[in-house]
Amino acid sequence: MTSAYRGAWGDKNPKEFAVDSTLAVEIGDLMWWDRVNKVARSAGATAAWTGTTEGSQGKVAENFIGPARSAFAVGDMHALVRIEGRGVHRFPVTTAATFEVGDLVMASKDPSGNVLFAQQIDKVAEGAPGEPTIAGRLLAIGRVAKRYTVATSMVEVEILGTREAGGSIRNYLTS
Repeated sequence: MTSAYRGAWGDKNPKEFAVDSTLAVEIGDLMWWDRVNKVARSAGATAAWTGTTEGSQGKVAENFIGPARSAFAVGDMHALVRIEGRGVHRFPVTTAATFEVGDLVMASKDPSGNVLFAQQIDKVAEGAPGEPTIAGRLLAIGRVAKRYTVATSMVEVEILGTREAGGSIRNYLTS
């Protein structure tokens, strides 16, 4: 997907993170922190793949730091990307759906292979009426910030990256 800034509103609190100098990053990519290599990576990077869709979505969710605000091209001198860890952002939805404020969203799998989309999300599956499943909560990267009564392919999502002050991402998403 091409670079597209989709910040909607709220304090974005951008920070600069080191990235893998061999992989390009586009503006709008969902970024996660690779604890082993100490770099930010796009959700679409093959390093996010764990062998299953749920495992990969969980890995990105557990280490989610936010959408990229700047791009990085392979060969650039400085391997740094600005990432926004807070605020409300617009994301494309892979499977159009209706949304209520507070619905959880997760990184979406690219059906063409064993990789997640770099910039697309999907609604977390619901169990009991109106409640996400326990497994779904572990895959979430944000909460919907606006009601959509007609199926939509673009949704506003409030995020709180794991590198932000104010508690754990799990507490934020499940409270």
